[in-house]
Amino acid sequence: MTVIFLLLQVVPVAEVPDSVPIKAIVTIPHHVRSSCETSPEPDEIVVCGKTHDDQFRLKPIKRPAGMKAPSDEPGIGFDIGKAHGNVYATSGRLINGQVDKRIMVTVKIPF
Repeated sequence: MTVIFLLLQVVPVAEVPDSVPIKAIVTIPHHVRSSCETSPEPDEIVVCGKTHDDQFRLKPIKRPAGMKAPSDEPGIGFDIGKAHGNVYATSGRLINGQVDKRIMVTVKIPF
């Protein structure tokens, strides 16, 4: 690593010759057109468009009657009267290291 740094310090730096012309920075005047009109200059590009992009945005979908909002509970939810239930599968390990596959049912009853 040290050898590379030493070699980089020894390498001569290339100089820019004096014959290369230096380009000047040109500022282009910026003006806003009030309406979509053609440009008097043939090389100029004119972009016309609407400023409201709301027509391209997705609108929220209305939920059908009787459909509840999605919950963050795992599995398949169901309703029985006022009670709400959920069925899902899970796995765990027993003491001896075997995999225990389970089907869980949870029922929530408001009180």
